[in-house]
Amino acid sequence: MIGLSPWVLAGSFVLAAAANIWLWIEDRSRLPRYVHALALLTLLVALAICIVEAPRQGSGILECLLLVGLMPMMVYVVFGILSHFVLFAESHRPNDSDGAA
Repeated sequence: MIGLSPWVLAGSFVLAAAANIWLWIEDRSRLPRYVHALALLTLLVALAICIVEAPRQGSGILECLLLVGLMPMMVYVVFGILSHFVLFAESHRPNDSDGAA
């Protein structure tokens, strides 16, 4: 059962990322550049961790690939979910009747 948990985690993140991508396409919204920079930073950190852990006994390519794939994906999923909460809150904000900005 323990050997299955990385696959379940990876599958859940893939499904969440696919849902976010679909919602981004539907809303025609874009993420700011700093989100992409943060995802690139997490990718570089994951690669550095894989390089450092490579000589360790028992470390495999599967763990490295999951780490490299999941870290940037987590950034996009979190910012995707947060952006939809912000867009939803802004779209359901009551209008001012006095016309003040």
